[in-house]
Amino acid sequence: TTRMCLEMIEGHVREGDAVADLGCGRGELLELLKEKGLSAIGIDNNEAAVIRGKKAGLNMECKDLFQYLREAKEGSLAAVTAMHVIEHMTPSEQGEFLALSLKALKPGGLIAMETPNIMNLHVASCDFYSDITHVRPVHPVALRNRMKQMGYKDIDIKFLHPFPQSEQLILDAPGLSEEAKKNFEKINDLIWGCRDCVILATKKEKI
Repeated sequence: TTRMCLEMIEGHVREGDAVADLGCGRGELLELLKEKGLSAIGIDNNEAAVIRGKKAGLNMECKDLFQYLREAKEGSLAAVTAMHVIEHMTPSEQGEFLALSLKALKPGGLIAMETPNIMNLHVASCDFYSDITHVRPVHPVALRNRMKQMGYKDIDIKFLHPFPQSEQLILDAPGLSEEAKKNFEKINDLIWGCRDCVILATKKEKI
């Protein structure tokens, strides 16, 4: 995911532009951005993670992401990323996060968010609840519709990280009919398909 986000960010960021990775954790994306010579800051409320990141030479700050966005100058960010963050918010907080991010982005700026794919039954019924800090699942289509209403454009959903092949139904078993294979493929997609999804969008250019 971090590699994909890096590719997307590179298309929206020029030299001197600012990027904010919110809920940056250990700073994997920040490391990639630094390698590319791009200016980025990581925001996380985990003090231990921020201390480790700073020791590794990363630009990180221990702060609440809402506070950071409220203090950010309007149109000051070329990109905002939030990997596995939005599912830790209430619907009201999600709305505030999206509104503040939109305000902080410059015209044409990019937002990229990753969240568990609850369209996968295994994720929705089991894996999502393995993290007790998760608030509620986020349906990618509902999130896309909400963002569209708020003024985001070019909204795209990408599905990633399927379960290992070894955990899926075997499609080449001897004697398995073509009809059965097609049904097994559907079941694999529904239960052992992509575990995560990424929502990408941009801020409308000024008219």
